[in-house]
Amino acid sequence: MRGGRTWKSWLQELAVLGFVYSVFFALIVNSTFFGTGYFTVFLVAGVLLLGTGYLVFLGLSIGIRVNKLYSTILACTLIAVIAVAYVGTSILTSPKWKLILETNKPTYDLGENVLITVALENQGYFSQSFSSALANPVLVSVNFEYGSGNSLSAANSYSVWYSPRQWNESTFAIPAGQALTRTFVWNQTNTVWPKAWNTTYMEGTYFVYAFIPINGEYFESSLAEASLYINVTGT
Repeated sequence: MRGGRTWKSWLQELAVLGFVYSVFFALIVNSTFFGTGYFTVFLVAGVLLLGTGYLVFLGLSIGIRVNKLYSTILACTLIAVIAVAYVGTSILTSPKWKLILETNKPTYDLGENVLITVALENQGYFSQSFSSALANPVLVSVNFEYGSGNSLSAANSYSVWYSPRQWNESTFAIPAGQALTRTFVWNQTNTVWPKAWNTTYMEGTYFVYAFIPINGEYFESSLAEASLYINVTGT
């Protein structure tokens, strides 16, 4: 073996290299700034690719004599480890959002306040960030359903109320396992076209829709959305 290199010394160097990168990787993952999104995926893939290159190419180029069968098995194993680690890390670090929409009850009297709660849950394993076109960042609409029976749908409705909103693109961060929650109150007034429909309170079924717009065309694209129906009856 040239240069006095031995298989044992080479493995020792690889172990030290792996330890250094493992410590660095652990620090990065636990950092609230760097341990989000796909940065971790690229970091893991880069570390494993570097280790593979060192093992297969650099190690063999300096004259270490390794059985071809062993080297082939080792290379294939490392490639498989890289693939599994990359896919696994992608799954672990990918955002998993769930938007939950609730009202304090399903049926209301005419003129009664409707309490609406919207929560965006981060159901992933790492803290995640997102951007919204709104400073709030949730938009809620209430729509009166003029169909009946099986004809009830968002298409058979007209809007009567939107939650207060400010168009200002903002970024929010939600730690793993936690939620961003917003509450709204609709007092059953028609604030969209009150003169056209000439009504303030109306019995019937209402379609409540909540979503997080990701750009100014807020009906075209959203990060997450949820909907439900409520009923308003006379007293």
